[in-house]
Amino acid sequence: MPESKILSDPWFDSKGLMNDARKAFFSDVSIQSSKQPVIGREELNTPSEVSALQHYLAGSLPLEAAARSIMTMDESQILLDDKELRICWLLFDASMTFVSRQDDILELQTAIANIPDDEIGLTDAQKARFPEWKEWKWLNPCPSPLNEMRRSYWGWRYRHREEDADPRDCYRRWRDINALLAKSEMHAGKIESLHHLVQIISDGLESEPWREKANEITHFPGTIEALDADVPAAAIKLVIEATLIYDFIVQHPDYDAFKQPTRLWSEDKPGLSMERWGLWKERLLWVQEQGQLDQETRDIARAAHDNMIEAERKR
Repeated sequence: MPESKILSDPWFDSKGLMNDARKAFFSDVSIQSSKQPVIGREELNTPSEVSALQHYLAGSLPLEAAARSIMTMDESQILLDDKELRICWLLFDASMTFVSRQDDILELQTAIANIPDDEIGLTDAQKARFPEWKEWKWLNPCPSPLNEMRRSYWGWRYRHREEDADPRDCYRRWRDINALLAKSEMHAGKIESLHHLVQIISDGLESEPWREKANEITHFPGTIEALDADVPAAAIKLVIEATLIYDFIVQHPDYDAFKQPTRLWSEDKPGLSMERWGLWKERLLWVQEQGQLDQETRDIARAAHDNMIEAERKR
């Protein structure tokens, strides 16, 4: 996204806008220490935190400078209580809003973790109030918003919201959060949750939804169109992590740590194997031929299949 669009994007105003009433509210120590759920998480970020993220994504603020600005310990606008959590929510929300910049946001999170302790900028009084301050830069609460919203997007992947501009936005949210999970694992250099990865891929590539009963509560249609929600989430894992997955299979042939039967995979077979890898490739080719599915679904299936072939070639 061009710098001018980032700098003018209203999303940042919604996160960091501070009118006089809000400034007065945030500066009220009695309210901030009351632990009452009176402020939504989207209102908790200060202008300096949001501005640093905005200018970093626009390319006008270097990575290390953005990390230090986001982790400012100034309490003139809001107390430091829950600093980690509000930064984690800010980075998560940005990752889901500016999906093409997810890798940049993950790099920013790494830069925050690499800030030297003596450059954190806490006063002695603040250090006394928060004895765990050295752990803040690790942003340990970040899995919380990711896991909370992953469950939400999964439960709502067949049902769009009233505010959605496109009914297919529910499919895209489910795809995009799985992209973020996959990129997080690529940054870590390892698969953090093999069970979750196989579950997502098998939901998309080993199911036959037309054989299942429709569900009015979840809006599961009981037709092939359900794959417009499940295939992109599976395919994005393979677009991003094909090399990691293939290397794991090569190193652990017939991996049998978990077994969960699907329409196309028996519980008598290993949980992960070259045979299953081959099944996924076949199903991605099959998806590309299904005219009832969205073009987006067929295109990402093609990209995933190409990346699987490339992972094999590199090995």
